[in-house]
Amino acid sequence: MPFSPFRSAAADPDARVRAVEALLSEHERALVRYAARLLGGDVERGRDAVQEAFLRLCRQEDIGGLGREWLFTVTRRICIDVQRKESRMTTIEDTDAVDALGDAASAASADEASGSIGSDDELLKALHHLPDRQQEAIRLKFESGLSYAEIAGVMGTSAGNVGWILHTAIQGLRSRLVPEGGAR
Repeated sequence: MPFSPFRSAAADPDARVRAVEALLSEHERALVRYAARLLGGDVERGRDAVQEAFLRLCRQEDIGGLGREWLFTVTRRICIDVQRKESRMTTIEDTDAVDALGDAASAASADEASGSIGSDDELLKALHHLPDRQQEAIRLKFESGLSYAEIAGVMGTSAGNVGWILHTAIQGLRSRLVPEGGAR
């Protein structure tokens, strides 16, 4: 059996710390970008969600099989919990104000949180017109570089469904970006 610093934590606690630090340095930026998008563009709340995900990782007894997919899945669940909690706290009168603030925050932090897919304003505008699930799949694939299987694990669906979601999303983007009857 090959050596794994994840499984030898009992024998070498420093190896466990190094393994968590390696995961943090490798995936933190992509996770913060992802969480910020799920939380309406709020980078600080995205950082908080990622921090909570890494705290949960540290609480796991055996982190051997836990990696990128697990971190994205936990981060997604944390963001969903935050949104649910906030929606319960928001009264009907506050809904319009919260929407306006969320739109402003999203626009203000789009450059910081968008990454490689967000370099073209026109593409970003078209992306915002897609349903949330399609936006999430596009961002996981092209911003975060996850495989179909990893995206399926994060989104709680099958890899085949991820393919369909991405196909539909790309068709939607193409229809918005390429005029009918020809290339750009």
